[in-house]
Amino acid sequence: TDWLRYDTTLQSIFELDKLPSSSTYNRFFYKFDIEKNSQIFPQLQQWFMDQFKVGKLTIDLDSTVITRYGNQEGSAIGYNPKKKGRKSHHPLMAFVDQTKMVANAWLRAGNTSDTNNYKAFLEETFDVVLKNKSVGLVRADSGFYSDKFLSWFEKRDLNYVIAVKFYYY
Repeated sequence: TDWLRYDTTLQSIFELDKLPSSSTYNRFFYKFDIEKNSQIFPQLQQWFMDQFKVGKLTIDLDSTVITRYGNQEGSAIGYNPKKKGRKSHHPLMAFVDQTKMVANAWLRAGNTSDTNNYKAFLEETFDVVLKNKSVGLVRADSGFYSDKFLSWFEKRDLNYVIAVKFYYY
C-alpha cells in the first residue's frame, strides 16, 4: 500500500488528491473480525455477482490443503498429503465457471473435512451470494461425495455432477 500511495494513475482513476498511508488501511482492516466479515462480505459479494449477466451459472465447489509453517492463526494439524504432520488450512471455495471468479470462500482449519459446516457454506453461497442468479449445474470432486451434500442439492432441485472414486474388486 505504501507503493500504491504514490501511484498517480490510481489517484486519477479514483479522483483523489492522494491515497491513504498503509497505517490508515491497517487501522481500517483491524476493525474486522469473523462476525463483521460474516455480515458484510456475503452481501458485498452478492452485489458484485449481480453485476454479471451471464445466464445460468455453473458452480464449481472445491477445497484444498494449504501447508502452513510456524503458528498461523486457525491452522491445525490434519489431512495434509504433501506434508504429513504439518499444520495447514483447508479452505472451501465456490467458483463461477463462466466468469472464472470466486463466488464464495471460507478459510477453515486444517483438521476439517470437506463436509465440515457444509450446510452453512452452501446456504451462504446459494441463498445470499447467488440469490439473484439461476444456477444450472453444480460440479464438485470426490471429497464432496456424501449423502449430506447430495440430499442438500436434491432438496433444492439443483443439477449436480460429483466425481466418485472407482474401486476394482
